[in-house]
Amino acid sequence: MKSFKYKYNHRLNLFLVIIAFFLSAGYTVAQTTGNNDFISYKYEFSLEAIQLVKNDKQNFNLPYEFEKYYEKPFTLGVKLKSNKGALRLKLFYNYNSETDIDNSGKKEIKTGYCHSQSGIGYELHKNFQRTQFYFGVDLIKTNYKINEKDYKAYTHHQSSKKNEIYSKICWGFGPFTGAKYFITPHFSLSTEISVLFENFKEEYPEDNIESKGFKAYIGPAGILSVNIHL
Repeated sequence: MKSFKYKYNHRLNLFLVIIAFFLSAGYTVAQTTGNNDFISYKYEFSLEAIQLVKNDKQNFNLPYEFEKYYEKPFTLGVKLKSNKGALRLKLFYNYNSETDIDNSGKKEIKTGYCHSQSGIGYELHKNFQRTQFYFGVDLIKTNYKINEKDYKAYTHHQSSKKNEIYSKICWGFGPFTGAKYFITPHFSLSTEISVLFENFKEEYPEDNIESKGFKAYIGPAGILSVNIHL
């Protein structure tokens, strides 16, 4: 328990240091110069690669069936810069599976867990030399699916068709704000936070159960993105 607490605090402190650096850098430059020539690009390609703050409470929007497999997937992003902002696209896909043998020992059951998300949005920029602050809104669609396949034990011969045992579709929007620091004109690091508002539809086809609803929650914080600019 103690080792986990130390690790969490270490990541949190690192995240706060990075945020403080962004803010102080932007404030200092704003007081000394209005030269924004350092930030000049048309396209941005990003990878959300590092989760500095890990908090299980951030996962509460996951269906419980996915919690044991939860791992922040790599999110790919593309931005097309305009005069004062950028059109942004993002996508991630995560798949896990497990195989069990039934009590008779004659059948294997393979269960696949699929989690994907796509988003499109627009952001506005405020530049201070190497630091860029931004805010905007995304339209987001998220899918969860669980499928089962039966096989003859110890073979790869499928004995029945694939069955969908669970699905959940979420669609909504998320206002966000973030900060980005340009190490070079073509390379930067950034982090952001968002609030998501989603409608969802959840189904268990085998049990003929369906539910609909609405959720609002804070998106994961402390995600560090690595960005390439062209």
